[in-house]
Amino acid sequence: MPSICCAVGCNNRKGDPKISFYRLPQDEKRRHQWLAAVKRADWTPTANTRLCSAHFVCGAKSQNPLNPDFVPTIFPYLSSPDKRKRMNQMTRFKQTQELKRKRACNLDKRETGKEEEVVEMDKDDRQELDREDGHELDEEDGQEIDRGDEEGLRGDEEGLRGDEEGLGGDEEGLGGDEEGLGGKDGHELDGEEDGQEIDREEPGLETSSAVGLALDRSCGNAFCEATMKQLKEECIRLQTENWKLKGQVNSLSFNQESLKDKDDKVHKLTGLPSYVKLIVVFSFISSFLKLKSSLSPFQQFLLTLMRLRMNLPLFFLAHVFHVSTSTAGRVFNNTLNVMNIRLCNIIKWPSRDQILCSLPMCFRNGFENCTSIIDCFEIFIERPKEMRARAQTYSQYKHHNTVKYLISITPQGVISFVSKGWGGRTSDKHVTEHSGFLELLSPGDVVLADRGFNVADSLGLVNARLKIPAFTKGKQQLHPAEVESSRGLAAVRIHVERVIGLVRNKYTILQGTIPITLCYSTPDGLTPLDKMVKVCCALCNLCPPVVPPE
Repeated sequence: MPSICCAVGCNNRKGDPKISFYRLPQDEKRRHQWLAAVKRADWTPTANTRLCSAHFVCGAKSQNPLNPDFVPTIFPYLSSPDKRKRMNQMTRFKQTQELKRKRACNLDKRETGKEEEVVEMDKDDRQELDREDGHELDEEDGQEIDRGDEEGLRGDEEGLRGDEEGLGGDEEGLGGDEEGLGGKDGHELDGEEDGQEIDREEPGLETSSAVGLALDRSCGNAFCEATMKQLKEECIRLQTENWKLKGQVNSLSFNQESLKDKDDKVHKLTGLPSYVKLIVVFSFISSFLKLKSSLSPFQQFLLTLMRLRMNLPLFFLAHVFHVSTSTAGRVFNNTLNVMNIRLCNIIKWPSRDQILCSLPMCFRNGFENCTSIIDCFEIFIERPKEMRARAQTYSQYKHHNTVKYLISITPQGVISFVSKGWGGRTSDKHVTEHSGFLELLSPGDVVLADRGFNVADSLGLVNARLKIPAFTKGKQQLHPAEVESSRGLAAVRIHVERVIGLVRNKYTILQGTIPITLCYSTPDGLTPLDKMVKVCCALCNLCPPVVPPE
């Protein structure tokens, strides 16, 4: 058995009748608190490790979690102000306990009017509170108390407890004789003949369990029982309200769980038709998103889609996702770059065999070799400050500074090509010839276009044909055959305009005026606006086609 205290700098040994020794608590939480208070580096306690009572303010440990002596606090490494602070905490704790006793007495006097019952109740409460203060031994803590001898237990009360009141009223509260120590307090002698060491091997209670027992313990006072009932009802009500609020927060937060199995909400926020497709796209890009961010990868993805879908300003998205405006802008740019690289394969030029095997019925009469329908669309931008850039981007057709894009779709309505951005002043013919579109054509392909695409000669260089509506230039009117062919051509060429309208309506950021800062080229040769257009077109390819198959 131990013969010395485990605290650093403490030389108290077994045999001093004024000193008690305690084993470390079995409860993990309280045990860690004791070890943290001892502050011994590179040391592992054993089953025989003991701590003396000199390290407690009142000279004995307490089982009340509210009592300062629930954890040892008096050690040599403490400064004098810290020790005085511990003493003041104990004084305030005792004053609080005394105030509780007086309130209980006064309340019982008002309710019963019987002085004898009040005195009896006060005595019982005082003993109960003394036991909670830790001035008597607790059977359920499972700690070990070492005493020098029985005379030391019944000896100097001031040296053992600190004051006479902590003994529970008299010396007999400690046990009175050897039988009282073994029976009433639940202690057993450890086998030594002198009976100096007392062991208690019962398991300790956790802090929360001790508090629960204290709450469930009835003092026999009607007011206390009514108060406890009210507190329990209030606790249940607050728990229920907490659960409801958590459910509301989860439903209002923008995370993966809040969108699960809610296709309508997914479509309104992201433009994608279902939650399943949203998760498919996210799984395709999630491993490339930044993890060291205040937002999760899914929130970064959702923020970008919401900005593209509804053209929300960055300060609003920052408020919704609880980040700064600069963070929201940085997340949008990073996620847009990842989506542009990972989703570029969705916009793919198919082979002629792939197109002909699922050619819609409206193309089978007269346009069976059609592989592409092309058109240009323009996006408004802010007026550049530089005069040359202002002249290059001004569109006579839109009467505004714009950026022009060439788009090509298959007869099935799938976007197969999107060019880089060109100034609004650039002609459709120039964009078609210099955007890389001609390199994708194969001999025998038929391309449908509007009258402004006078690129028949350029397509002829790759053995492809161009079909556009007939011109009335130099004619009084069109031939009936030309009218009929133009009508049929317009009926199928209109699908490219429907696809352009779908892209602009689904992702409304393309409808507004784009800031000029998004039109500057990045090191990869693309502008942020080019990336937005390409990503929006790729996401539209995941939606149901606008061309009916039959």
